[in-house]
Amino acid sequence: MAAETGWCQDKDECVRNNMGLVYGVISGRLGHHRKKKYAEWGANVGLDRPALEEYGKWGLEEAWSGFDPERGTQFSTYAVRIIEQKLTDSMVGEMP
Repeated sequence: MAAETGWCQDKDECVRNNMGLVYGVISGRLGHHRKKKYAEWGANVGLDRPALEEYGKWGLEEAWSGFDPERGTQFSTYAVRIIEQKLTDSMVGEMP
């Protein structure tokens, strides 16, 4: 997995260093649904920001596990999609 320049091999380090992606998606600054603020949606279904951050962190962990730099995609691009999916799943009750 070291093909991408700067690719972090340690999962915990990678997650810690990329939490800004989670914060960006939650606030609506990053992602496919940029104008949709997950923080507002979450509040409507009883999820506070720390809960959303935890779901987003799970998305980062899943992205780290499934990322293949040989496919030519940047980690951040791949991770944002997974983070969005985890946040959406959390709001429709598909997550614990």
